[in-house]
This record gives sequence, C-alpha cells and structure tokens, in this order.
Amino acid sequence: MKRLAFACVLLCVAAVQAATLGLSLDRTRIYLGESVIANVTLEGSRDDRNIPVFQKAAPNEVEYLGSRDNSRHSIVIINGKVTRNDFEGRVFVFRITPSAAGTFETGTVSVKTPSGILSATGARIEVTGVEKRDDISASVTCGDQTVLVDSPFTITLSVLIRALPAPNAEFEPIMPGQPLHLEAEYLNGAEVKGLKLPDLNAALNSLVSRRAGREAAFTLNDYKQRGMSLDLFDFGGDPFAARPIQFRIPYKKIQRDGTNYWEYAVSLDYTPTAEGDYTFGPVTVKGAIIVGARPDGTAKMDEVFVVGPAVTVRVVPPPEEGRPDYFIGSVGKSMRATASLDTSRCKVGDPLTLTLDLAGEISVSNLKPPILSLQPGHSDDFRIYDDNIESENIEGGKRFKYRVRPLRAGTLEFPAVLVAYFNTAKGAYETVATDPMPLQVEETTRIAASSVTDNAAADGTVRDAAGSVLVPDGIVASASDPPPRCLARGPKALAALLAGAPALWVLVVALRALAGWLRRRRERGTLGRRASSNLRAFRQARARVSKDPTAAAAAASSAARVALAAKLGLETVSLTVPEMRKALADRAVPGETIDETCAAFEDLEQLSYSHGSEDGDTACQRIDRLGSALEKAFAALRAVIAAALLLGAATRETHAAGLVPDTFEWERAEQTMAAAVTDEDFLGAAAMYYAMVTNGAASGPLFYNLGTALLLSGKKLAAAEALVAAERRMGTSAEVADNLRLALADEGSSGHLPVSRVFLCWHYGIPFATRIDLAVLGWAAFWFAAAAVALLGHCRCLRPFRALLRAVAALSLILFVIYGASVAITVLQNRHADLPRTAAALIAPPPAADFGKEAAQ
Repeated sequence: MKRLAFACVLLCVAAVQAATLGLSLDRTRIYLGESVIANVTLEGSRDDRNIPVFQKAAPNEVEYLGSRDNSRHSIVIINGKVTRNDFEGRVFVFRITPSAAGTFETGTVSVKTPSGILSATGARIEVTGVEKRDDISASVTCGDQTVLVDSPFTITLSVLIRALPAPNAEFEPIMPGQPLHLEAEYLNGAEVKGLKLPDLNAALNSLVSRRAGREAAFTLNDYKQRGMSLDLFDFGGDPFAARPIQFRIPYKKIQRDGTNYWEYAVSLDYTPTAEGDYTFGPVTVKGAIIVGARPDGTAKMDEVFVVGPAVTVRVVPPPEEGRPDYFIGSVGKSMRATASLDTSRCKVGDPLTLTLDLAGEISVSNLKPPILSLQPGHSDDFRIYDDNIESENIEGGKRFKYRVRPLRAGTLEFPAVLVAYFNTAKGAYETVATDPMPLQVEETTRIAASSVTDNAAADGTVRDAAGSVLVPDGIVASASDPPPRCLARGPKALAALLAGAPALWVLVVALRALAGWLRRRRERGTLGRRASSNLRAFRQARARVSKDPTAAAAAASSAARVALAAKLGLETVSLTVPEMRKALADRAVPGETIDETCAAFEDLEQLSYSHGSEDGDTACQRIDRLGSALEKAFAALRAVIAAALLLGAATRETHAAGLVPDTFEWERAEQTMAAAVTDEDFLGAAAMYYAMVTNGAASGPLFYNLGTALLLSGKKLAAAEALVAAERRMGTSAEVADNLRLALADEGSSGHLPVSRVFLCWHYGIPFATRIDLAVLGWAAFWFAAAAVALLGHCRCLRPFRALLRAVAALSLILFVIYGASVAITVLQNRHADLPRTAAALIAPPPAADFGKEAAQ
C-alpha cells in the first residue's frame, strides 16, 4: 500500500509538472556589439501562442527570431505490435544584444501556458568593452543569418580604414613592411560538425603577397613560413627563421557618410549539412596605420587595436506551416522516388524486400526513412517491418530496404509510397509518390483431416483425390506465443491481485491455511527431506568445532549451501553467492534477509580457508550467525502464498515457453525454409530451428516450424515429437492438427489424432496462456464469491442471493481445479520433456529399418 500511494503521488507530481522550461545560450563571453543566441526550450507542450519574457532585459536588447516545433515521435514494432512514443516540445529563439559592457543578466524567463506560468533560471553574459574609432573598424558579416540545410551562405571579414587627406588620398593607409595583424579563429580551418568548409588552403594561398615588404599587407593568426626571406634588402636577423606570412587582401575605395574609406575584405562560402547555430568571429586588428603626414613629409603613424563582433548563422528546419505528414526532413530543388519489390509472385507470408530510392538535388544528411506502416492502405494487405530498415548511400540520395510480408492471397497491389520534401526553389513543400507495385500472391497449401484419413498411401505419402501429394501447412511468421492477458506477472503481483479482492479475513484465513498445508506437504516431500538431512549435517558440523574449527566451518558451509539449494528447488550443490542472491530475490525474499544470508555465507567461507588461524569460539559464532540467517530465509520462503507459488510457476513457465528466438536467426531460418526444395534443404532449416531450441528458446511457433521442417524432410517421428511440443503451447490449432495427422499417417495408422484429443479438448485445444487466464479467473471468482457470501450473511434481505453466489463459487472452483490441473500438467511436461528423436534425426539420422524398429518399440 505504501508503494501504491507513493506511485500515485509521483503520478500526481508528474501530471502537475508535465511541462518544463529551460534556457541555454550559445556563448557566455562576448565583446560589446556582439549578439548571443538564446534558446528557450518548452518541454511537455508545443503551444506557441505565448512568447517567453526575459524579466531584466530591455526590449531593445532582445529580439524574438521565431520558434520551431521540437516534438519527436518514435515508432517501435515488436512482433507486429506497434508502440508509438511521443514527446512534445517547442524551442523559442531570441537574439540578445547587450547595450553596455560588464555583466549582463537576462533575469528569470517565464511563459504562460494553459497549466500555469512556467519559469526558468536566467543566465549571465560577460560583455567586454572595445575601443570605438572613427578612422578604423572591423566586422564579420553574413548576408542571410537564417538559412536552411544545404543552403550555402557567405561569411565576409572586412577592415575599414579611413583614407588619407589630400594630396595623399591615393596612398593606402597601411605602411609597406608594417602589416596589420588579424586574429580570427574561424580562419584556422578547424573542422566544424554539421558544416561543409571551403578550401581554406587554396583561398589563402591565392592571397599570399608576392611583393612582401613593398606593399600594404596583413598577417593572419599564426600562419608562418620558413625559408629565406624574399626581401633582398632585409639585413636584420636570421634570413631562414620562421616569418609571418603576409597576405594581400583585396581592397576597394568606398564612401560612407561622406567620408572616404579603404575596405579590405575576404569572403568565404560555407554549406551547412545539419541544423544548429554556427558562430564566426570575433576578429581583432592590431598594428599601426597611417593617419597623416608630418611637415617633413614622413608618415604619421598611430597604434590601433579594434575588435569586430562575431556573427551567428542559424540553420533552421523548414517552416511548420503547411508541412505534410510524409515529410522526411530533406530540403532541395528536386526529388525522384522509385520503389520496387524483389519478386512479382509469392505465397502468403513469404518475406519480400521493398527497395525505395530517393535521389535528386536534395540534402542527404538529414534524410529520414518514411514509416510505411503509418501511410494509408499499406498495412491492409501487408505486414511491414519498420523497425529493421537497411540504408545505404547512392548517387545523389539514399536507398532504403524494407521487409514486408503479404497477409492474404490474390492479386494485390502495394500502394504508392508518399514522401515530401521542402523545395527551396519554390519555397514550399512538395510531395512525390512512387508507382503502385502489383503482386500475385498464392494461397499456402493446406490439408484437410479427411484427406489424411482416407488417402494415406503405403509409402507414407498423402495424396488428394486427383493423386497429388499433399504437403504440410506453411511456417508461422510470428516467433512468440501470446502472453496471458489477465494474469499479473510474478508471485508478488499475483498476491497483490488476490489481496485486492474484497475477501476480508475469510480469504486471508483460507489462503494462510492453504499455504500452511502446502508447506507441510512439501517438507514431507523429497526436497524437504533433502533440506532436513543437510540441516542435520549443518548442526553436526557445529558440534565438531572444538576438534578442527577450519574443517567444521567448511563442512557447515557446504551443508548449509546444499540445504538452501534444496529449499529453493535447485538441483545444484555448488550454489554461488550471486546465484543465491538472485534465487532469493526471484522468490520475493526481503532484501535485508538476503543481505544477511549472503554476508553470513561469505564470512563463513573466509573462515574455511583460514587454515587454523581462527579459534573455536570464532567459528561457533560465525556458524550460529549463518544458522540464524538461514532460519529467516526459510521463514520468508514459507510465507509465500500457495496459490501465488502455483500460478507464479505457471507464469514463469509461460515466459520461458514464450522466449522469443533471436530476430536475425529467426528471419534466417524462415528464408532458408522458404527457399528449401530437397529433403536436405528442409533438414538444414530444421537444424537452424533446433539450434534456437538448444539456446533456450521454447515458443510454440518455434516448435511448430521445427516440426513442419522435419515433416517436409521425411523425419516423421521427430516431426510428431516437435508438433506435440508445439501443441502444448499453442493448443490444437488447425495447422498443428493437420501436420500432426500427416505425421501419424506416415506411421501406418489411419491418421486420426489420439482419442484423448477429443475427450480432453478443453486441455489440448486451448493455448497454454489462455488456460492460465481461465485458472486465474476461476481462482479470483471463487474467492470473490466466497467473500460476498460471507458479507451477505449478515443481511437478511440479501440472503436469497447466497444460493446464486454459492453456485458461482462452485462453478469458479471447478474452473480453477480443471484448468489449474491442466496448467500444472503442461508445466511438468514442458520442464521434463526432451526431444530425443528430433536430436537423433538432426545429428545422426538412423536407417529406415532402425526407424521402424524404434516405432515398434
């Protein structure tokens, strides 16, 4: 009840705090004049009617750039069951431009939502002031600061220097031999994820000055060259030392606000391959420029240091307005879509490969495969495996391969595949459709019971009225059994289910009495005698401590280990501590008892390896401690409700029986089975199915496919054995019955199923999981009716209903007894039934004569 209350509180808290708000900045240290991109993320809602507000920022310092939907949808398909996980969110984007140097605080960010006002903690931005001059300035600019993926943009670094007054206006304001130094980190050529960079080496090599020292130039970052200086009149220093490379940046004369300037600029083109924010800059300029002439005609120089602010380019997704449901994330100018199936004729259930090619002038990096199962009409006649899509790059696009299976026979048509992309030339979304694909699907051959009975030939083959040989039913596509619907998983969950019934003290007393009877019954059984004998050995070891403490400790540890294994129902005699911990946890033993028992075992184990270094008193204490821990563990095991033990074991058996084979191995075996022609081919497919059985898989479809493959390979005895194992899990379905009749007809019999299948149809004809459901239903209904009878006995006016409730209780008890016994029998058969004939047929098939002798035996 405490856990249930805690879960309810958590659900309430989650409901109240379903939506959250967060703030992130692309930079926290900038120069004055630069901007910061702020992303305000709203999780749990996609509402864009209200725009977040920054409490401390001035209106002229914050510019709203728009929002984008950040919702994500994932599709998971397991054994044909489609699970869709949805996440709702929206990102609001702002450009923050502080107006003063120092520490800029955004303040708390808040937004109004239908569930209330959400807030997020603000952030701080360190703003460094820069000197502003009217004779020189630097900048990094971009023509369009918001672009789409695969849309190229140009980044321009420019330095603006005021022209000299007349009569020196034609002279550049940079002294030859004294280049200005530029620092721009983005021009170092470092790789940027999501951005296709220009050929920086080629661009810079084209700017290297050929007349270094005799013309106006710039140096950039830490670019240097080694070798003899090109300036023949430079007699200072080492001529072979590394020297900064001088670049002759293109220039032009411009006029701004009535003043003449020299503009030096270099432009580079970039192409984004992924969405995101990309920052270029800042740029700094250091050195000396010419600001005029002295009376003696020499140049007047002035030292400068200026900073050009950085620019941020946002690569955004296409607009949300008008976005189709089949949008695959790509943008471009044109797209071609073609689809094809690997065959035009097949049978129901055959695995087919659907190939979808998407190519053209489109972006490939963000191209996602369309989910075909969500498109209209695709899942009507076909089963589509959207969880296993193969992808490969092709020229100008991508190729996707899907696995599909037809669900019915006839002339089918796989519908057109719809894909949508954003056409940058038209500025709108455009949908492209493939051509429909016709497919001729044949019915899987089936046999009828009368055909097997009346037409079994002497050689064991079965033919129809026209003389054609009948073949078994086809393989099953699904690898797993259906799980029980109304049964809670595990003993603890089942006990909680039963405790929730309004049985009050009547139900509790009855269950405790039943649990005590089962405990006493079990203690008198084999495992009880085994545990008791080892506990006596444990006590005898305690008595031998005075003679040899180390040997007594080893004997006590071994005896206690075997006793606990027996109590847990395990066959092993070398139970390790991790195995012990897991086994006790699986049987709902409290964690404190588990820790105490395992610690006592480890403590006693250390003493058994001490070789006489401990005295008898220490050994006695450790053995007594282990004995006390074992008593608590045994008491916890006895406290488990008897009904939970029975039905919990059935649940675990159901989980084990429905253990699904590896998907890859299952698909490979199905392909081998579908392509098999000869007996050897079918025997090879059977070997693949049997390998899954030996690896622990034990579902009904697995045994059915194994039996079908053995039947087609001619191994009838082994096929009957595997089909019986499938029948225990799947029930006597039409397919299992037909193939089992065919296997028995090959034995020389009439092909009838055993008469027990007729009289015990309630056992053989119903799947194992359904029988568990019926047993649980009978158990719960009986105790509910018994509780209702007890409660109605105090009301005279309701006493006439007691007869009806007694009838319901009696019928429920009969239902529980019948199907409880059926479940118990199936559990025992599944645990102890092996496949000796199947293994013999696959490993060392006996001759035909020996096969007949084995059948006679």
